Amino acid sequence: MSERTNNVLARIKLGTTVEGSHVYNNPSQGSGDMIGICGEHGTGKSSLTKSLTLEYSRAGIPVLVLDPIGTFNASRLVSTSKLDVEFKDTINLVNATSDGIPCGLLHGYANNSSVSREYYSLFIKHSFGVFNCSKKCTNAITPLLDTEKVHKQMMEKGFIAWKETILSSTSSLSEEVANEALKCMAPLFSDSFLLPEQPTFTPGSITLYDLSGAGLTNVWRLAEMLLIDIWLNAQQGKYHDTGLLIAIDEAHNAYLEPQGAISSILKEGRKQGIGLILATQDFRRPKLFHDAFNNCDLKLYLRQSLPNAKHLAKQLTPKDITNMTSRFSSLPIGSYYIEGCKELDGMNLTEGLLKAHLEI
Repeated sequence: MSERTNNVLARIKLGTTVEGSHVYNNPSQGSGDMIGICGEHGTGKSSLTKSLTLEYSRAGIPVLVLDPIGTFNASRLVSTSKLDVEFKDTINLVNATSDGIPCGLLHGYANNSSVSREYYSLFIKHSFGVFNCSKKCTNAITPLLDTEKVHKQMMEKGFIAWKETILSSTSSLSEEVANEALKCMAPLFSDSFLLPEQPTFTPGSITLYDLSGAGLTNVWRLAEMLLIDIWLNAQQGKYHDTGLLIAIDEAHNAYLEPQGAISSILKEGRKQGIGLILATQDFRRPKLFHDAFNNCDLKLYLRQSLPNAKHLAKQLTPKDITNMTSRFSSLPIGSYYIEGCKELDGMNLTEGLLKAHLEI
């Protein structure tokens, strides 16, 4: 079982060895763990992610799960395993396309808070990157939106205030720039892009955001908007005492640019008590995800396809490629190798791979 050691740190069970010994994370990392999970479809990746989120929950650390294809939605879980039943009973489900994605920009820092203008400015800066606006468009539109007047209008109207500002400024904007801005940010102006009150993650809670109804174009934009919001709040110390773990499925498709929220959390999240689980079927593509995966402290490898297995063997055990390729590609469902800082029933392990399995 997991074990809370102080305000933020926790000792989290990662699995069980063939001999029955329990494998734990390094308790000095706690809620600032950065974990990569890689396994082909049907090998137990989702079950492992659920198991880990429950471990953090039991330790009193709030958990956020971003589910882009609806894998974790309780209404679709038909399994009666102990793991799935407990997960179903624990999660707070939010359907992003009907309930919306929370955003503190509209609710958290309203009125005369000294943080609100700073937060608003940062949010604008991130938004242009998420919506792939050109540098020319970003440089022209930012000064129009980053004003006290538009900020106040945002609090009253939401993102429609941006659209109105752009449309009313056509005399100072080229038609090309105005059209690009409206096109890039069109999802923000639609009814499906709802932004209700900023979330509160209570200790031990698991909040699941089902993004599957948003459409492929909007899923990761919605996710990034939420992650930006969380990261900006983290920099104000919001999660320092409670910690927060964010689990992201299909993470190879996420927004992984250096200026994005995920990259920022990987680099500096530990200081703010924020941890990540990045789960994927193929960590080799794209390169940005490969780099992100390699920045994780803990890596859990389930059964791999042969190309992945060979790549892993070459990277981890270059002197034993043939043998390890076979081991990675023939792992039973629910079994995995752990790489990174860990503890085996009180004994510290800092090198090599350790084979473990899930108890479902």
